[in-house]
Amino acid sequence: MRKLFDMKYVSLFFFCLLMGCGQGKKYHDEEKEEGGKSALVSAILEYQKEQNESFKDPETSPLPDKYRKDFEGLDFYEPDTSYIVKARFERTPDAEPFFMPTTTDRKT
Repeated sequence: MRKLFDMKYVSLFFFCLLMGCGQGKKYHDEEKEEGGKSALVSAILEYQKEQNESFKDPETSPLPDKYRKDFEGLDFYEPDTSYIVKARFERTPDAEPFFMPTTTDRKT
């Protein structure tokens, strides 16, 4: 009887595990657009596209010619809007603005 009782809980555990690991991600708190993508997911995908175009362009790419010729695209994770950091930017009082150097000659 005890073995049957334990097996019931083991089966229940694995059932819950399988249900929790579903393949379809759900994007919460987003309005859906055509194609089933939220506005946030569309913005993320557009940013990724722009990054790939920037890396392919000889004028803006940080890649040397020998690597850029075979460049197919950056590796990105699939957008998952369940990992969003909500934060508020606060300037330091009396701080002087400055430009940050990047990997190119550009400063932002």
